Amino acid sequence: MSALDSLDALVAQAKADAEPQIEPEAQPAVSAPPSLAPDADSKLDAPALASDADLSVEQQKRLELLHEYEELTAPQRLERNAAIDAFDADWRERWMKLQGEVEEARAKRAESLTAEGVDAHLHESLLAKETAALVEDFEARKDAAARDLDKSMPRPARWVDFLGERALEHPGDPVLESLLEEAKKAPDPGVEGFGGMPPKAVTLSDLVHNIDKDGQIHYKRGLRTVIHDRGSRLDVQRNDDRDIEAALKISAQKFDLQKGLMLTGDLAFKVKAAEIAGKLGYPLQNSEPEVLMAWKKGRDTNPQLKRAVMPSVERGITGDLAVPKPIAERTGPVQLRADPLTVAAAEALGVTPNGDGVVVMPAERVLAAGSAFRETQNAALHMLAEADLRKPDGGVDLGKLKDLAPNLTSDGALTELARDVVIVRDDRVIRTRESLDKELEPVFKVAYMTAGERVRESEDVAASIAKAQEAERNAVQEQAQEADEKSLLVRNVDASLDREIAEKAAKQEGREEKQEREIKSEEKAIPTPAVFRSGRTGKRMDMGQGIGF
Repeated sequence: MSALDSLDALVAQAKADAEPQIEPEAQPAVSAPPSLAPDADSKLDAPALASDADLSVEQQKRLELLHEYEELTAPQRLERNAAIDAFDADWRERWMKLQGEVEEARAKRAESLTAEGVDAHLHESLLAKETAALVEDFEARKDAAARDLDKSMPRPARWVDFLGERALEHPGDPVLESLLEEAKKAPDPGVEGFGGMPPKAVTLSDLVHNIDKDGQIHYKRGLRTVIHDRGSRLDVQRNDDRDIEAALKISAQKFDLQKGLMLTGDLAFKVKAAEIAGKLGYPLQNSEPEVLMAWKKGRDTNPQLKRAVMPSVERGITGDLAVPKPIAERTGPVQLRADPLTVAAAEALGVTPNGDGVVVMPAERVLAAGSAFRETQNAALHMLAEADLRKPDGGVDLGKLKDLAPNLTSDGALTELARDVVIVRDDRVIRTRESLDKELEPVFKVAYMTAGERVRESEDVAASIAKAQEAERNAVQEQAQEADEKSLLVRNVDASLDREIAEKAAKQEGREEKQEREIKSEEKAIPTPAVFRSGRTGKRMDMGQGIGF
């Protein structure tokens, strides 16, 4: 059975599972549609709604229409959502299998690169391209299967179309007119499919690489070199969608995607690359407004299977976000969002804490800081973005800062204006970060950091380095101690051997002395031969032991 056959089987099973829920006998009895004109005496079909004394007649009518729409679209909605659930489950399993295939392919490719004599430090870059090609093929197959499934699934009637039909049946009904106006202005929850969006692009299959004498990798499409791999950066030769998408896909495998990719170059390139990155779902580190908007546009145009959801007719208040008042129009004390480090040092900084994460600064200082923020060079602002407000000098290079912005330093310390610039910048960072969509938070977290957050990050890095250095020193000390212990053990063994040798020598010398004494003693015990003198001749005669004449 092919992959698509198994997918069709899953969809069929999902449809079968959904059928019992839409049998006519399983549905609650529906009475004739009530009159849509506001009538306090009309009886509601839903007992729960009728029993709610807090609902007005109009709100009851609104909920009745929603209930009617829900019953009308339930079969298509349940069937569609069940099929999408089955599709997602199937492709999650395929993705898990792909991980094993990628590891196996990388291992084989690494062996072939070694056999070809490619330097080891280039392997990861080349393997990143190979991995990106496998992932791209998977995404293209998944996109094609999703499009086929989308064509075969039912699409529930849109809420705005349902209200339009009811409005034609009951012209002039105020409830329908109100709901129809809301539905036209609200985000449409209807299912539009892929909306004519082109399928996933395949951009890596025809790329070939060559390595120059300097060890740099160049990717060609046909006879034209389109991407240069510089090691820490991929350079794109043309502002072409396919080339940019190919470079982004390789970068996603080559670099740490969780920290985001950094786009460099002219604004036209960054805007186009950001839109493609948004469509691919790759996070960025860039903070330029044009780049962020392009990324969001790309994300919103990324075609996906869309589940059918119910609209809302609940009581509520909505509208477009108000444009923040320009800071120059503010008078009196100004509340600023602040980092915990700023709040803790508020007294020394001349500001007043006012609740959790808020400080109050006089308007004159806020205006002066805003003016300095606009006029100060970016290089100086980057230095202040990492300033530690607990230190007089902010922990920055004051000499360099003085060259860039003389008004921000004085007598070996940051001026009050410099510290105010940091506080006002932090306020803008926090407010901007909170205004972004929640799903964008991890994407731009690196770009939108307060000075205090950067200080804590640096301290964490320094602590990690210190911890590593301490562990290294301890390891060296342990090694030295082990060496000393081994040396001492050797010396003890040598001393023991010396003592043993000396003792043996002493014993040997004692035995030799004893033997010498015994020999001398035996010599003394031998009797001296007897000597007699002849009286006749006067000669001596030896009478000792022996045999003789």
